[in-house]
Amino acid sequence: MYVCRPMNLHVSPSMNDLAAPDFLKDGGACGAVLRQRNWDATQMGAVQDWPPSLRVMLRTVLASHQPMWLWWGADMIQFHNDALIPLLGNRHPDALGLPAKRAWREGWKQIAERAQAAMAGHACFFEADALAMGRGAEEESYYTFSLSPVCGEDSAVSGVLGIITDETDQVRSSRMLALEIEHRRRIERHQNLLLDELNHRVKNSLATVQAMAMQTLKGVDAPARDAFLARLFALSSQHDLLTMDNWEGASLEGVVRRALRPWREEGQTRFTVDGPAVHLDTKRALALGMGFHELATNAARYGALSNTTGIVAVSWDIAPDGRTLRLIWRETGGPAVAYPQRKGFGLRLVEHGLGRELGGMVKLDFAADGLVCEWIMKLE
Repeated sequence: MYVCRPMNLHVSPSMNDLAAPDFLKDGGACGAVLRQRNWDATQMGAVQDWPPSLRVMLRTVLASHQPMWLWWGADMIQFHNDALIPLLGNRHPDALGLPAKRAWREGWKQIAERAQAAMAGHACFFEADALAMGRGAEEESYYTFSLSPVCGEDSAVSGVLGIITDETDQVRSSRMLALEIEHRRRIERHQNLLLDELNHRVKNSLATVQAMAMQTLKGVDAPARDAFLARLFALSSQHDLLTMDNWEGASLEGVVRRALRPWREEGQTRFTVDGPAVHLDTKRALALGMGFHELATNAARYGALSNTTGIVAVSWDIAPDGRTLRLIWRETGGPAVAYPQRKGFGLRLVEHGLGRELGGMVKLDFAADGLVCEWIMKLE
C-alpha cells in the first residue's frame, strides 16, 4: 500500500538560455556518456531541440551528489547521475537513454504502478521498501525513494524525478538488533525458568530437611529442636528474599527487616533501621541474614528483646572509598549484660563464622547497658 499526493515541479520556459553543450557538461561519467551519444536517431531527437524543462532537470540531476534519475516522455526515457551508478550495478551505462521498463529490468514490476501514478501527476514516497536494484536478484535490498512529476512548458506532466537512498544496511542492522533482542529475551526466559525450578527445589529441600529434623529430634530437648528449626526458617526466609531479585543479590535494608520480622510487635517500636542504600551480593545477603537472625534470637532470650522496653538499633555507613561497609547492631533498654561464661552456637557463628564468610572483622562488645556488634567488611 502506498499513498500519493499531488505535487508538480514546474520549470519555466525562460530557462531556454541553457544551450545543449552547457546543460550536459560537468555531469561526470553520466554527462560524458550523454554527450557522446547520437540522440538524433532516437525518439528524443537532437539535443539542441530538447525543451528547456528537460535541460534544467538534467543539469540538476547530473550535478547532484544524491542518487537521482529522470524519466522523460511517454516512454519514460531514463537519465541518471553518477551517484546512482553504484545502485545500478551492471545496468550502467546501458540504462542511460533506455525506456524505464527496460532500464529497470526485473525491478520494473515493483515500481511500474508507482511510476504511472507519478506520470499521472501524483508524487509518491516510499520508506525502506524492498526493491531490486544492482545488488543482484539473490540479495535483498531496501531503499527510501520518492517519485515526483515534472511539468513541461505546457504545464502538463512530461517526466518523473526519482530520488533514492540505500537503506539496506540500516534495515539489516535493525533486523539484527531485533534478532539479538529476541535472542536475549529467550535466554532471559530460559534463565527465569531455571531459577523458578531452582527455587522450587530449594524450597522442597528445606521442607524435607524440616520434616526430617522434626522426626529425628522428636525426643530431643525442645529448645534445641526449636532453635534448629528457627535457623532453618531464617535460611528459608533469606532464600525467599533473594528469589524476588532472581538471585542477583538483595538490599541490606531488606535483609535486616526480613531477618527481624519474627520479633516485630504491633503498635510498639522494637527496632530502628538506618543507613544508605547498599546492594549485597548473594553470598553476603545470606550470611548477614543468618547473622541478624542469631543476634535477634540472642536478644530475645537474654537481651533487649527479652523484656517489653528494650530496643535494637541497626545502622550502617559506607567508607569514603565506597568499598567498605561498617555495620552496628546496638541493644538498649534490656537487662544488664555480662560477658557470657560460654558462647552458644549463634554467637560463635556471628563472631567467627561470619568473619570468615564475609572476609571482614566482627567485634562483640558485651557492654553492661546492652550488646553491641560491629561488622566491618568489603562490599566487593
